[in-house]
Amino acid sequence: MDSCSCLQQPICDPEFPRQSLSSNISEFESCSKRQWIDGWHARSHSAGISVVDLVSGDPSWWWTKATNEGVKYALSRAATDDHVMTLNNDVVVPPGYLAEMVSALEKYPRSVVGSAIYDAANPSRLVQCGSYIDWLTMKYHFLSLDDFDQDGFSPKLDFLCGKGVLYPATVFRKHGLFPEEMLPHYGADQDYVASCKKWGYALRVQTAVPLYSREDITAPGSREVRTIGGKLKLFFSRKSKVNVRVHLRIMLRHCPTRYWPTSAVLLTVRLLGHVFVKNGLQRGPRE
Repeated sequence: MDSCSCLQQPICDPEFPRQSLSSNISEFESCSKRQWIDGWHARSHSAGISVVDLVSGDPSWWWTKATNEGVKYALSRAATDDHVMTLNNDVVVPPGYLAEMVSALEKYPRSVVGSAIYDAANPSRLVQCGSYIDWLTMKYHFLSLDDFDQDGFSPKLDFLCGKGVLYPATVFRKHGLFPEEMLPHYGADQDYVASCKKWGYALRVQTAVPLYSREDITAPGSREVRTIGGKLKLFFSRKSKVNVRVHLRIMLRHCPTRYWPTSAVLLTVRLLGHVFVKNGLQRGPRE
């Protein structure tokens, strides 16, 4: 899904009169860039948004650099107590979502707030609301809503999907941006959230107004790849969620060093199992 299609939905919230969008130019392939900008400004104005700033780049940016450029632009205009949100272009944002996210962060200012993400095609199915890794077994666990208290906190929570995460602007000013050299596409969001926890920020999930994900147009998994050669390429493709280098880098940055020897082996075995045995990526909880 491209930015043109995503932003035809009324995601603007008049409580927040200035918004910025960062996107690489390849996302405008399916429509005229000028038409897209004009349409976005028209929809924003009708929704009560006075200014929308577009930061455009090129396809070499990938997710991390594109996001970093947007964050830098926002920081250059943000007040000390402002917030910065990462929001992918494969989501559907319901009314009131932004207000609930901001409310949660303002209630708990030294926090990073993620979203309860549901399947847009099947709104009753929870895709994910955070996760953690058992480093001893290298098993990836998705949390359920029952794991969180009334304040959206769970001690198990280590990772949040960057599709909808709200950060205090001070996090980026103090600790820097997403690691674009090390993790140019997948994994940078989860890595940064896990780092925020190490830096002393509480990780929370806002569940009052969920976010909806277009699961049908996210990156292809092994089910969509029919040949053995194609499946092997998934382990090294930047667009693949089973990219071995991404998972190893996250492991080396966040796994206790005493587990490294066994974790590297178990990680490789699990990735091979997801692709060749389960024939698909591990999916989130179904509720």
